[in-house]
Amino acid sequence: MKFSTFILACSFIFYPIPNYSQTCNFKMVASTPDSRFSLSADGSTVTDKITRLMWTRCVFGKVWTGNKCEGEATVYTWQEALQSTYGTSWRIPNIKELLSIVESRCYNPAINLKFFPDISDLRFVSSSHHAYYIGTVWSIDFVDGHDVLSSGSSRIFFC
Repeated sequence: MKFSTFILACSFIFYPIPNYSQTCNFKMVASTPDSRFSLSADGSTVTDKITRLMWTRCVFGKVWTGNKCEGEATVYTWQEALQSTYGTSWRIPNIKELLSIVESRCYNPAINLKFFPDISDLRFVSSSHHAYYIGTVWSIDFVDGHDVLSSGSSRIFFC
C-alpha cells in the first residue's frame, strides 16, 4: 500500500498578507513538532509521519535549491489547479489534511517553518467545497491557522 502518493498538491490563493516574523508560544506543546516530519533526500518534499502524507516544500513553479525556494509561483484558477493534477501523483488536499499541518502555538505564520518555509504570506485553498455556499471552498489562512471560505474561481497558486 503506497500512502506517499497522497501528496500535497495544495493550491494557494494569491492573497498577500503583510510579512511578519513568526511568533510562537513555547509554553504550549507543538502541534507539529519537528519529529513529526521527515525530508526527502533532496529536501524538496516533506513526509508527515502521522498522516503519511507527502507535501511539497515549495509553491508549484518554485524549486527547492537546498536552502530556500526560488523562482516564480505558477498561478491557476481553482478549476485549472484541479485539472492539472490529473495523471500525476499530486492532488489538492482536503480541508482536514490542510488543518493537520497547522502549528497551533504559532502565528504569522501558523506552520512549522523548518519544513514549510515558503508559505508565510499565502492562503491555501483545499479541495473541500462548502456544503451550502455554492462556488466556495474551504481554505486555511496560515497567518493564524484558521479555516475560511474562498471563491472557487479565484486565481490560485499550486504547489
